[in-house]
Amino acid sequence: MALIECPECGKEISDKSEICVHCGYPIKNTIEKAKEDDNKIEETKFFTICNKCGNINFTNKARIENTTKSQGYPTCMMCGGEIKILAGKRQWMKKSKREREDIVQEEIQRVKHNPKYDIRMANEYGNGLRPDLNVQRYCPRCGKDYSKLKTQQSIMICEFCGTEIESSDMLVSDFVELWEEEKKRLGIDIPQNSEPIERLIIKTFLLDNDKFSEALFNERWHAEQYKRKSQPVEKNIPKCPTCGSSNIKKISGLSKVSSVALWGIFSRKVHKQWHCDNCGSEW
Repeated sequence: MALIECPECGKEISDKSEICVHCGYPIKNTIEKAKEDDNKIEETKFFTICNKCGNINFTNKARIENTTKSQGYPTCMMCGGEIKILAGKRQWMKKSKREREDIVQEEIQRVKHNPKYDIRMANEYGNGLRPDLNVQRYCPRCGKDYSKLKTQQSIMICEFCGTEIESSDMLVSDFVELWEEEKKRLGIDIPQNSEPIERLIIKTFLLDNDKFSEALFNERWHAEQYKRKSQPVEKNIPKCPTCGSSNIKKISGLSKVSSVALWGIFSRKVHKQWHCDNCGSEW
């Protein structure tokens, strides 16, 4: 049983309920209709694995249809070998991370023992039969972008704050689509390696993540400004004009009276305010 939000009143209820226990909204009919609508959407990409080089990828429906028509089977875009279709992209991404990993590992073992498997070609294309789903990666603490489209694929610990990098369930290609929408919303052209794209990462993946630190994010992008803000403000402490020491004290009124009584109006303390305990100067 899972909890879902009632579309009418917004309260949480069981997905097994026929009606909302709070407002009476017909939940069962809504769920069934959503499933029907979902099934009507045609898949345009399919998650596949190549039996020859082990390439794990999403393959366009058009390529699958065209190569099947011309060669009798769908082919790999890397080596031209026969590919096995595992699931439609939407169907695949709905599976849990554990389910996807189990399926990929099972297929890896199958391909490795397949007579058609060419280890030389697998190494040539750098696949190594890795279950690389090309998902968006980021540092959960400072928000640094570790997309697998970049050269940081092998990095597992954030270079800036030392936190273990996390992988989302969202494909890089899908995140790029979100980024394009964000650029349109902002109305300006922004480079890929910029602060706005990492703010989008924060908004998309890290809003409810307790590890995230806004201070670390700002320190990384605005180091000088952050440094100025974080430095303690130096208090205006008077110092001795002779030796520069701050080990000074005010000359009390009682001390001045005593000095006048002893030396008369020619006392040197009459017009002095401060006494330095370090060098004995008064001013």
